[in-house]
Amino acid sequence: MIQLNIEVRRYNFSQEEQFLARGCSDRQALLPQFNNIMEHKHYTDSNYSIRIDPSLITRMIKKYSEQLIYQPVKEIQFWFGYSSGAFIEPGYPPLFYARKKSNKVSPNKTASAGIGEGIAGLLAQWFYRARKLARPNHDFPDIVMQSERNIYLVESKASVSEESDNVVKSLNAELPRVVSYSSTCNQLDRRNIIGLLIGTNITLENTYHIYIRECNLL
Repeated sequence: MIQLNIEVRRYNFSQEEQFLARGCSDRQALLPQFNNIMEHKHYTDSNYSIRIDPSLITRMIKKYSEQLIYQPVKEIQFWFGYSSGAFIEPGYPPLFYARKKSNKVSPNKTASAGIGEGIAGLLAQWFYRARKLARPNHDFPDIVMQSERNIYLVESKASVSEESDNVVKSLNAELPRVVSYSSTCNQLDRRNIIGLLIGTNITLENTYHIYIRECNLL
């Protein structure tokens, strides 16, 4: 079983904040102002803890992933075994090279991204009772979903790390784009447009920390 530790933050964005987010896409000078607003912005939050079978994640990856990936969950599990030193044979001395730059072995980024997209689609189904409307290919956002009253623009981020700093920074960096895009699309449909940023940090092979940023437009 895989443990999902989920943090949900719900933000409301006024029209002035939406205009500012849209301006950030054209003028980077507005970005510090938007970030300053986010640092002091009120939000509601909730936390959940769920255990799911790996086969469910595999099914969701096939449904929502942008790329065809062979056994991504096992790929990441293999990485944790490798990085823990499980495959280093005892009795062999380390090798040293006179190199100025050291390139570290990293986990499969395609596998981690696929897991993130599968988790994003799964949680949008569970928490928002949404179903897939479209899966853009090499475009923004990752998934377009709908419920009876709302359209959800779902953007996924994922990382493999003991710390969650990287994925949280990625979510914060994407917030202006999601708010801007949601605000523009809100003028094209009678239903509410809600932006969902969902970050997945794979801390251990059976432990995922999920960060959801729900962007509601006033």
